[in-house]
Amino acid sequence: MLIYVNQFEILGGDSFTVALRTIAGWLKTVTTLHFTSDMLLSGEEFFIDKTKV
Repeated sequence: MLIYVNQFEILGGDSFTVALRTIAGWLKTVTTLHFTSDMLLSGEEFFIDKTKV
């Protein structure tokens, strides 16, 4: 599944951190691997089976 987001607006005090945790949680349900905020912000590509994150 490909997901493209050009932009989205994050509102609230700690909303950026909450958004990263939400994305990491979704990735965990899909891949069964734990992703940290640092991993998501690193720009690295992660290969899980035949999937590239």
